[in-house]
Amino acid sequence: MFGLSHLHAQLIAAGAGVAILIGVVVWLRADAADDRERDLRANQNTNRLQHIEESKGTQNEVEGLTDDDLDSALCRVLSSPAECERRRAVQRREPAATKGAARYD
Repeated sequence: MFGLSHLHAQLIAAGAGVAILIGVVVWLRADAADDRERDLRANQNTNRLQHIEESKGTQNEVEGLTDDDLDSALCRVLSSPAECERRRAVQRREPAATKGAARYD
């Protein structure tokens, strides 16, 4: 074959086979990495959409609350029950500095 011995021809064929095999393996690995990246992006997009939907639902719930209900809900989430009660007690009292401030003399 083109002036090469049988052994040389076999070595060239084996080398070409190994090169093709390495090329196929590299291509399959790259394809698997692309698939994984697509799956991660799809999961991220799904999570974003779920977060947006939950946020819209929460926004609709909050917009439907009265001021007292909103204050109670926020207090439950952000404070302990004792702190909530103490805060409500302070809010019920009118501060001494504002008692006469509303009058215009």
